[in-house]
Amino acid sequence: MKYDVDKEKEQTQLALLQNAKEKQEKTVYLGLVIFSIIIFSVIIYIILANRKKKQLETIFNTETRISKKLHDELANDTFQVMAQLQALPEIPEEIIDELDLIYSKTRNISRDHNPIYEHTDFYEQLTTMLAAYKSDDFNVIVKNDQKIEWETLNPLKKKTVYIVLKELMTNNRKHSRSNFALISFSQKGNKLNIAYKDNGIGGDLKKNNGLQNLEYRIKALKGKIDFNSEKEKGFKVDILI
Repeated sequence: MKYDVDKEKEQTQLALLQNAKEKQEKTVYLGLVIFSIIIFSVIIYIILANRKKKQLETIFNTETRISKKLHDELANDTFQVMAQLQALPEIPEEIIDELDLIYSKTRNISRDHNPIYEHTDFYEQLTTMLAAYKSDDFNVIVKNDQKIEWETLNPLKKKTVYIVLKELMTNNRKHSRSNFALISFSQKGNKLNIAYKDNGIGGDLKKNNGLQNLEYRIKALKGKIDFNSEKEKGFKVDILI
Protein backbone atom coordinates (compact mmCIF):
# COMPACT_ATOMS: atom_id res chain seq x y z
CA MET A 1 0.00 0.00 0.00
CA LYS A 2 2.86 2.37 0.86
CA TYR A 3 4.50 1.56 -2.44
CA ASP A 4 1.25 2.25 -4.32
CA VAL A 5 0.82 5.59 -2.50
CA ASP A 6 4.40 6.65 -3.31
CA LYS A 7 3.91 5.56 -6.89
CA GLU A 8 0.68 7.56 -7.15
CA LYS A 9 2.37 10.64 -5.65
CA GLU A 10 5.21 10.34 -8.15
CA GLN A 11 2.78 10.02 -11.07
CA THR A 12 0.80 13.02 -9.78
CA GLN A 13 3.96 15.12 -9.57
CA LEU A 14 4.97 14.03 -13.06
CA ALA A 15 1.49 14.93 -14.32
CA LEU A 16 1.70 18.35 -12.64
CA LEU A 17 5.15 18.95 -14.13
CA GLN A 18 3.89 17.90 -17.55
CA ASN A 19 0.90 20.24 -17.27
CA ALA A 20 3.15 23.09 -16.16
CA LYS A 21 5.48 22.40 -19.07
CA GLU A 22 2.59 22.34 -21.54
CA LYS A 23 1.22 25.62 -20.14
CA GLN A 24 4.66 27.20 -20.40
CA GLU A 25 5.00 26.02 -23.99
CA LYS A 26 1.52 27.38 -24.82
CA THR A 27 2.45 30.70 -23.23
CA VAL A 28 5.67 30.85 -25.27
CA TYR A 29 3.82 29.94 -28.49
CA LEU A 30 1.11 32.51 -27.74
CA GLY A 31 3.77 35.14 -27.03
CA LEU A 32 5.52 34.32 -30.31
CA VAL A 33 2.24 34.57 -32.22
CA ILE A 34 1.38 37.93 -30.64
CA PHE A 35 4.91 39.21 -31.23
CA SER A 36 4.76 38.07 -34.86
CA ILE A 37 1.39 39.79 -35.37
CA ILE A 38 2.76 43.03 -33.87
CA ILE A 39 5.88 42.91 -36.06
CA PHE A 40 3.78 42.14 -39.13
CA SER A 41 1.39 44.99 -38.33
CA VAL A 42 4.27 47.45 -37.86
CA ILE A 43 5.81 46.38 -41.17
CA ILE A 44 2.48 46.79 -42.98
CA TYR A 45 1.97 50.21 -41.34
CA ILE A 46 5.44 51.37 -42.40
CA ILE A 47 4.91 50.10 -45.95
CA LEU A 48 1.55 51.87 -46.25
CA ALA A 49 2.93 55.09 -44.72
CA ASN A 50 5.89 55.07 -47.12
CA ARG A 51 3.53 54.36 -50.01
CA LYS A 52 1.40 57.38 -49.07
CA LYS A 53 4.50 59.57 -48.86
CA LYS A 54 5.68 58.35 -52.25
CA GLN A 55 2.22 59.01 -53.71
CA LEU A 56 2.31 62.53 -52.26
CA GLU A 57 5.80 63.10 -53.68
CA THR A 58 4.55 61.87 -57.07
CA ILE A 59 1.63 64.31 -56.89
CA PHE A 60 3.98 67.20 -56.09
CA ASN A 61 6.33 66.25 -58.92
CA THR A 62 3.43 65.94 -61.37
CA GLU A 63 2.01 69.31 -60.32
CA THR A 64 5.45 70.88 -60.72
CA ARG A 65 5.87 69.44 -64.20
CA ILE A 66 2.39 70.52 -65.32
CA SER A 67 2.87 74.00 -63.85
CA LYS A 68 6.18 74.39 -65.67
CA LYS A 69 4.69 73.24 -68.97
CA LEU A 70 1.74 75.60 -68.60
CA HIS A 71 4.05 78.52 -67.91
CA ASP A 72 6.88 77.75 -70.32
CA GLU A 73 4.85 76.45 -73.24
CA LEU A 74 1.12 77.16 -73.30
CA ALA A 75 1.13 80.59 -71.64
CA ASN A 76 4.12 81.82 -73.61
CA ASP A 77 2.72 80.46 -76.89
CA THR A 78 -0.60 82.20 -76.23
CA PHE A 79 1.20 85.47 -75.49
CA GLN A 80 3.20 85.12 -78.71
CA VAL A 81 0.02 84.61 -80.77
CA MET A 82 -1.50 87.67 -79.11
CA ALA A 83 1.52 89.75 -80.04
CA GLN A 84 1.39 88.54 -83.66
CA LEU A 85 -2.33 89.29 -83.95
CA GLN A 86 -1.93 92.76 -82.50
CA ALA A 87 0.53 93.54 -85.29
CA LEU A 88 -2.08 92.76 -87.96
CA PRO A 89 -4.33 95.58 -89.26
CA GLU A 90 -7.91 94.31 -88.87
CA ILE A 91 -8.25 91.93 -85.93
CA PRO A 92 -11.47 92.23 -83.90
CA GLU A 93 -10.78 93.53 -80.42
CA GLU A 94 -12.93 90.79 -78.83
CA ILE A 95 -10.59 88.10 -80.20
CA ILE A 96 -7.62 89.80 -78.54
CA ASP A 97 -9.64 90.05 -75.33
CA GLU A 98 -10.53 86.34 -75.47
CA LEU A 99 -6.89 85.39 -75.98
CA ASP A 100 -5.88 87.66 -73.15
CA LEU A 101 -8.42 85.90 -70.92
CA ILE A 102 -7.06 82.48 -71.93
CA TYR A 103 -3.54 83.71 -71.23
CA SER A 104 -4.56 84.99 -67.77
CA LYS A 105 -6.34 81.72 -66.90
CA THR A 106 -3.30 79.70 -67.96
CA ARG A 107 -0.98 81.85 -65.84
CA ASN A 108 -3.35 81.59 -62.87
CA ILE A 109 -3.48 77.78 -63.09
CA SER A 110 0.30 77.69 -63.31
CA ARG A 111 0.59 80.04 -60.34
CA ASP A 112 -1.87 78.04 -58.20
CA HIS A 113 0.23 74.90 -58.63
CA ASN A 114 3.57 76.63 -58.59
CA PRO A 115 6.02 74.68 -56.40
CA ILE A 116 8.20 76.20 -53.73
CA TYR A 117 11.80 76.77 -54.73
CA GLU A 118 14.13 74.35 -52.99
CA HIS A 119 17.10 76.71 -52.61
CA THR A 120 15.15 79.78 -51.56
CA ASP A 121 14.16 80.72 -48.00
CA PHE A 122 10.87 78.92 -47.35
CA TYR A 123 9.58 81.43 -44.79
CA GLU A 124 10.03 84.25 -47.27
CA GLN A 125 8.19 82.30 -49.99
CA LEU A 126 5.33 81.46 -47.64
CA THR A 127 4.81 85.02 -46.39
CA THR A 128 5.09 86.41 -49.92
CA MET A 129 2.43 83.97 -51.15
CA LEU A 130 0.03 84.86 -48.32
CA ALA A 131 0.62 88.60 -48.77
CA ALA A 132 -0.30 88.28 -52.46
CA TYR A 133 -3.92 87.62 -51.44
CA LYS A 134 -4.25 90.94 -49.62
CA SER A 135 -6.32 93.67 -51.21
CA ASP A 136 -8.15 96.86 -50.27
CA ASP A 137 -11.15 94.87 -49.05
CA PHE A 138 -9.39 91.75 -47.76
CA ASN A 139 -6.65 91.33 -45.17
CA VAL A 140 -4.51 88.32 -44.24
CA ILE A 141 -3.37 88.27 -40.60
CA VAL A 142 -0.53 85.88 -39.75
CA LYS A 143 0.40 85.14 -36.11
CA ASN A 144 3.48 83.49 -34.57
CA ASP A 145 4.99 82.67 -37.97
CA GLN A 146 8.36 84.03 -36.87
CA LYS A 147 8.44 81.69 -33.87
CA ILE A 148 8.39 78.56 -36.02
CA GLU A 149 11.69 76.78 -36.72
CA TRP A 150 10.94 76.40 -40.43
CA GLU A 151 14.39 75.00 -41.21
CA THR A 152 13.64 71.93 -39.06
CA LEU A 153 10.68 70.87 -41.26
CA ASN A 154 11.41 68.27 -43.92
CA PRO A 155 10.90 69.32 -47.58
CA LEU A 156 7.71 67.28 -48.03
CA LYS A 157 6.10 68.91 -44.99
CA LYS A 158 7.08 72.38 -46.23
CA LYS A 159 5.53 71.71 -49.63
CA THR A 160 2.36 70.45 -47.97
CA VAL A 161 2.07 73.53 -45.74
CA TYR A 162 2.59 75.81 -48.73
CA ILE A 163 0.07 74.05 -50.99
CA VAL A 164 -2.56 73.62 -48.25
CA LEU A 165 -2.47 77.30 -47.22
CA LYS A 166 -2.53 78.37 -50.85
CA GLU A 167 -5.60 76.22 -51.48
CA LEU A 168 -7.32 77.62 -48.37
CA MET A 169 -6.65 81.19 -49.48
CA THR A 170 -7.85 80.48 -53.03
CA ASN A 171 -10.97 78.80 -51.65
CA ASN A 172 -11.55 81.86 -49.45
CA ARG A 173 -11.39 84.31 -52.34
CA LYS A 174 -13.74 82.18 -54.45
CA HIS A 175 -16.43 81.30 -51.93
CA SER A 176 -16.26 82.86 -48.46
CA ARG A 177 -17.03 86.56 -49.12
CA SER A 178 -14.93 87.42 -46.07
CA ASN A 179 -12.87 90.54 -45.47
CA PHE A 180 -10.14 88.90 -43.42
CA ALA A 181 -8.43 85.56 -42.80
CA LEU A 182 -6.41 84.73 -39.67
CA ILE A 183 -3.65 82.13 -39.82
CA SER A 184 -1.95 81.18 -36.56
CA PHE A 185 1.06 78.88 -36.15
CA SER A 186 2.40 76.97 -33.15
CA GLN A 187 5.09 74.32 -32.80
CA LYS A 188 5.75 71.64 -30.22
CA GLY A 189 8.75 69.46 -30.95
CA ASN A 190 8.51 68.29 -34.53
CA LYS A 191 4.74 68.86 -34.67
CA LEU A 192 3.36 71.94 -36.40
CA ASN A 193 -0.14 73.26 -35.71
CA ILE A 194 -1.91 75.61 -38.12
CA ALA A 195 -5.20 77.29 -37.21
CA TYR A 196 -7.07 79.04 -40.01
CA LYS A 197 -10.31 81.01 -39.73
CA ASP A 198 -12.17 83.69 -41.66
CA ASN A 199 -15.34 85.74 -41.18
CA GLY A 200 -17.04 84.53 -44.34
CA ILE A 201 -20.61 83.40 -44.91
CA GLY A 202 -19.95 79.88 -43.59
CA GLY A 203 -22.80 77.41 -43.84
CA ASP A 204 -23.13 73.66 -44.29
CA LEU A 205 -19.74 72.13 -44.94
CA LYS A 206 -19.46 70.49 -48.35
CA LYS A 207 -16.11 68.91 -49.09
CA ASN A 208 -15.35 69.81 -52.68
CA ASN A 209 -12.36 68.43 -54.55
CA GLY A 210 -10.12 71.13 -53.12
CA LEU A 211 -10.91 70.30 -49.48
CA GLN A 212 -10.68 66.56 -50.16
CA ASN A 213 -7.24 67.10 -51.67
CA LEU A 214 -6.18 69.01 -48.56
CA GLU A 215 -7.40 66.17 -46.36
CA TYR A 216 -5.49 63.62 -48.42
CA ARG A 217 -2.26 65.64 -48.33
CA ILE A 218 -2.38 66.07 -44.55
CA LYS A 219 -3.30 62.44 -43.82
CA ALA A 220 -0.55 61.23 -46.14
CA LEU A 221 1.87 62.80 -43.64
CA LYS A 222 0.05 61.07 -40.74
CA GLY A 223 -1.39 64.42 -39.73
CA LYS A 224 -4.87 65.57 -38.71
CA ILE A 225 -7.16 68.14 -40.27
CA ASP A 226 -10.55 69.29 -38.96
CA PHE A 227 -13.02 71.53 -40.82
CA ASN A 228 -15.67 73.62 -39.11
CA SER A 229 -18.17 75.86 -40.86
CA GLU A 230 -21.24 77.60 -39.42
CA LYS A 231 -23.61 79.96 -41.14
CA GLU A 232 -22.60 83.60 -40.63
CA LYS A 233 -19.73 82.43 -38.36
CA GLY A 234 -17.11 81.79 -40.98
CA PHE A 235 -14.92 78.84 -41.84
CA LYS A 236 -12.30 77.25 -39.55
CA VAL A 237 -9.59 74.67 -40.18
CA ASP A 238 -7.25 73.07 -37.62
CA ILE A 239 -4.22 71.23 -38.95
CA LEU A 240 -1.62 69.18 -37.09
CA ILE A 241 1.34 67.68 -38.95
